[in-house]
Amino acid sequence: MTIDKFPSFLAVLTFLALSIVLPHEWGYFGVIGLDFLSLYTTHDYIGLLLIGIGASFGFLAFWLGVQIAFFPDYDFKQPKSKLGRLDRPWIWITWTAWFIAVLLFQDDTWRFSMYILLALLSFRVGLYVLSRPGFADIQKSGPAFAVLILFLPGLMLCSYGRGHDSAYFDLKHAKPLYVLKLKNQDASYNVTVLRLIDKGAIVFDPTTKAVQFYQNESISLLSKQAPEWDERSFACRHFGWPC
Repeated sequence: MTIDKFPSFLAVLTFLALSIVLPHEWGYFGVIGLDFLSLYTTHDYIGLLLIGIGASFGFLAFWLGVQIAFFPDYDFKQPKSKLGRLDRPWIWITWTAWFIAVLLFQDDTWRFSMYILLALLSFRVGLYVLSRPGFADIQKSGPAFAVLILFLPGLMLCSYGRGHDSAYFDLKHAKPLYVLKLKNQDASYNVTVLRLIDKGAIVFDPTTKAVQFYQNESISLLSKQAPEWDERSFACRHFGWPC
């Protein structure tokens, strides 16, 4: 990549970052409460954007690996490529069984696999559409536009699903690791901090089971105890072997 193409690359990366962070926050606050999104300021979105740029690199690397592993010979200039077909019965049988299993055996806390399935389905549909002779002009527009059509819907679905599942996990499993103390009050509260934003803190109180927003002006103390250092090996900490 030459230096003159860097602004274009940065624009694409920024667009991908927005495609990650915005659906994620929509999915998250779709469970928590969409009204909390109105508390976000420009500074908050800039912070999310910086986080999303890192995730964009990960997404590009992941889909590059998928392309190399599963679709190494696909050519958008060949409309009759077999990789674009959707009439294979085993594909629909496998995906239908996957979808039914997710609906029956997984609760809302762990439904991310459903969004992965929908993302793969959107990828296959996009591949099928691009392989049709009537879309020859789109095929000639270059791989960047084709990748956008193929991967962007799936990226947004996965990001939305991740935010959706994260919200349920925070409300159900997250531990109240923060101590919150308000001004003009002697009592302190053990809470789960969902978001620290420019205007204050969005927290979940496991005692009252309520999600609340506290402005910066009303908070006198917000602390978290530092985690203890675990000196065991990586395999022991994460897999229990050999301890």
